[in-house]
Amino acid sequence: MSEPVRPPSDLDQLADRFVDDYAASQPAVATYIGVRGHDDRWPDLTPDGHAAHADLLRTTIAAVDRVDPVDRRDEVARAAMLERLGAELARSDAGWAQADLNTIDSPLQAFRSTFDLMPTVTEHDWATIARRLAAVPAALDG
Repeated sequence: MSEPVRPPSDLDQLADRFVDDYAASQPAVATYIGVRGHDDRWPDLTPDGHAAHADLLRTTIAAVDRVDPVDRRDEVARAAMLERLGAELARSDAGWAQADLNTIDSPLQAFRSTFDLMPTVTEHDWATIARRLAAVPAALDG
């Protein structure tokens, strides 16, 4: 039997805002996870872009740390968020996010593979692909 539906907790709302902010910060990831609205953009790969992303992680970790869980779901979600965001921030602080270049999975390969995940049904879909494709050179200049 499933648990009754409860109204979103403060942590649920914080997590939802984080997903929105993360998707805006990392448009290719947004495409990968199915968050629409960012399909014509690329992440900012400049040092300032990496710093802004790390700030998003730091700010969110601090906010999650201040939230008191209301139930077991919140306890699990809070622990998972702190662990995952902390690991990503540690990777960023160590400089690995800026040095991620390999032949299988790195930001460079993501430029190519992201197009495979984009819808191609309507003229609007193709126009979005064209805008994202046109933005590749500027994104790589960072």
